[in-house]
Amino acid sequence: MKKVLPIIAAATIATAIVRTTSVADVPSNLQAGSPHTPPSITNLHATRGGMNKINLAWTMSGHGGFTVKSVTIHRTVGHGQEKTVHLGPVTRWTDWNASQNVDYRYDVCATDSGHETTCAGVEYRLQQ
Repeated sequence: MKKVLPIIAAATIATAIVRTTSVADVPSNLQAGSPHTPPSITNLHATRGGMNKINLAWTMSGHGGFTVKSVTIHRTVGHGQEKTVHLGPVTRWTDWNASQNVDYRYDVCATDSGHETTCAGVEYRLQQ
């Protein structure tokens, strides 16, 4: 009598490692070794703009081929009440709701096309 032995076949599963390469379109000034310089805000000043008005003006520029895309103004009254205003790439703004004999702080922040931000601040008291 012949015995039939079951044959067990083992399957080998091969795993392949596929290496992929990503290529990003990174501007030359952002590649390794080339730091991105944030935009600059200079000559920020505040002046009286009339009854209940404070005018702000400044100069700004982007660096390394980046342009300023937006400006955000943070207005603080005294020690806390803050208001934030989002603007385009402007170099002047008027606070039309200022009260006389109150201390105001304005922080002007410029953001460039490379998403870098720089801020400058000025304080002003609107006299009677």
